[in-house]
Amino acid sequence: MAEVLQPYDFGKLNRTLTIDEASYQFQTAQGPALLKNDLLQLFAKYPRMVHTFCIVLVHHHFKLKAGQALVDVSGCSTAWDLETCPTTPDGGFEKYGGYVKPRSWLISNGKLIPFEFYFDSPVQGTSKSYVDFSAGFDYGFVEEFMSVVAAHGLSDILGLSLHATHKECMLELNEPGANITFPERIKDGSKLSFGEASWGYETLDADGNFHTSGPLRKLGCRTFTKYLKGGDGTHTSEESRKSNPYANMSSTYTE
Repeated sequence: MAEVLQPYDFGKLNRTLTIDEASYQFQTAQGPALLKNDLLQLFAKYPRMVHTFCIVLVHHHFKLKAGQALVDVSGCSTAWDLETCPTTPDGGFEKYGGYVKPRSWLISNGKLIPFEFYFDSPVQGTSKSYVDFSAGFDYGFVEEFMSVVAAHGLSDILGLSLHATHKECMLELNEPGANITFPERIKDGSKLSFGEASWGYETLDADGNFHTSGPLRKLGCRTFTKYLKGGDGTHTSEESRKSNPYANMSSTYTE
């Protein structure tokens, strides 16, 4: 079922919604209820995926030029030119002696297409930014995930993203041409508004319920959601603060 995975296409990312548009559609399509019910049950059915993936709100931060991709290095994502770089079997690229690896995937016509990447440094001893993905996708999980979100009209809105390896909750702030992550604690006393952009589940307890076990993981533009017992994801932007009716939701954080 490798045909489910498709190569990167910068045009697909450019055609995704803004954070404001995606958040609005997610809310109006009853996305929060989907997270608490059908998708929670799906992750419970595939427990290995619980520790691998978050559910991500698919959106673009800024337009990319032909041949570019959004690549994260140490918490800062910028546009990299990859058009002439050799590709890898996992949908990534080779560059600077290392690997540009996929970390987020969107759904397009029943296929998964990477739309965000991270740089896996060739330097020995360099800490890894995201969880090990060498085992690859469970395609049964992928098919069911796409079926569930399609049934709720959210195929263009929800995708999958790898968990970060660090456990501190983070916030992402946008500067022209860059997305920069900071510790969640910087929002104390801040007048900025933060909207939710990713949701993750933690482990299962003896009764089959998800629960939080220690600090929550952070992945890119994520904030912890107030209705999932275990998750992360925050996003803020000037557009969100001006026009998104859901961007003023505070980022609830529980340990």
